Amino acid sequence: MEYSVGIDIGASYIKAGLVDEKYNIEMRKQVKAPKGYKGILEEVINLIENILTKRERISNIGIGVPGLIDKNGKILFCDNLDIENEDMVKDIENRIKRKVCIENDADCALIGEYLDGAAKGYDNVLMLTLGTGIGSSVLMNGQMLLGTELGHMTICLEGKECTCGSRGCLEAYCKSHMMENDGDKKKVNDYVKALTAGIRNGILAYDPEIVILGGGISSYGDKLINLINYEINNYGYDYRLGKAKIKTASLLNDAGIVGASSLNLFKR
Repeated sequence: MEYSVGIDIGASYIKAGLVDEKYNIEMRKQVKAPKGYKGILEEVINLIENILTKRERISNIGIGVPGLIDKNGKILFCDNLDIENEDMVKDIENRIKRKVCIENDADCALIGEYLDGAAKGYDNVLMLTLGTGIGSSVLMNGQMLLGTELGHMTICLEGKECTCGSRGCLEAYCKSHMMENDGDKKKVNDYVKALTAGIRNGILAYDPEIVILGGGISSYGDKLINLINYEINNYGYDYRLGKAKIKTASLLNDAGIVGASSLNLFKR
């Protein structure tokens, strides 16, 4: 059996997995994410090298990063990890002497859900990943639309300051930890209203069949989905809002690892 390695770099943790041909994760490892490129690079290389010693038939190595990636795989900007203009692919390949693929972490999560999760069977999908930051990914007619950054769409002019330097971004209102005190009805209501505004904008822009919410927020399941659907129904009528299904990611926090391990199937 062939295996692949998937690495999911987050602002808080770096997760790695050995994934088989049926998208089962046979081995997992996780370390805290250091700040700065050099520390993250070393942790990623250590994780890959550790997994490579466990299996011989490893065909693919893929990495998901919460930032903007150019067509050559260079990390242009990643504000939550303090990375800018770094060629992680080149640096890793020079060390491990193996080919590596890299992509935005939300794109990896959507690929995972498309292959073996909530997006399986759909060709038009919008995904938002909500964690320390907010990632987004779009599948249109079965093709990845790379480079979307819906976490930094403006939902409130002159609103809260965002880590990107702008104001009023969706990410400034909807990081997953903001739902932790779910006994505070006002905070939950404000969170859901802001998140629904972002989802609504995404639906109107891309007309997906399904919207998937991943990351830490997916653990709220139907409770969150019901609140969002209630808000959606209170917006002015547009048939696209009622047509799109809204679900939480079925792979939960494994979606990024599974998708990263299969990046070779979704070339730019």
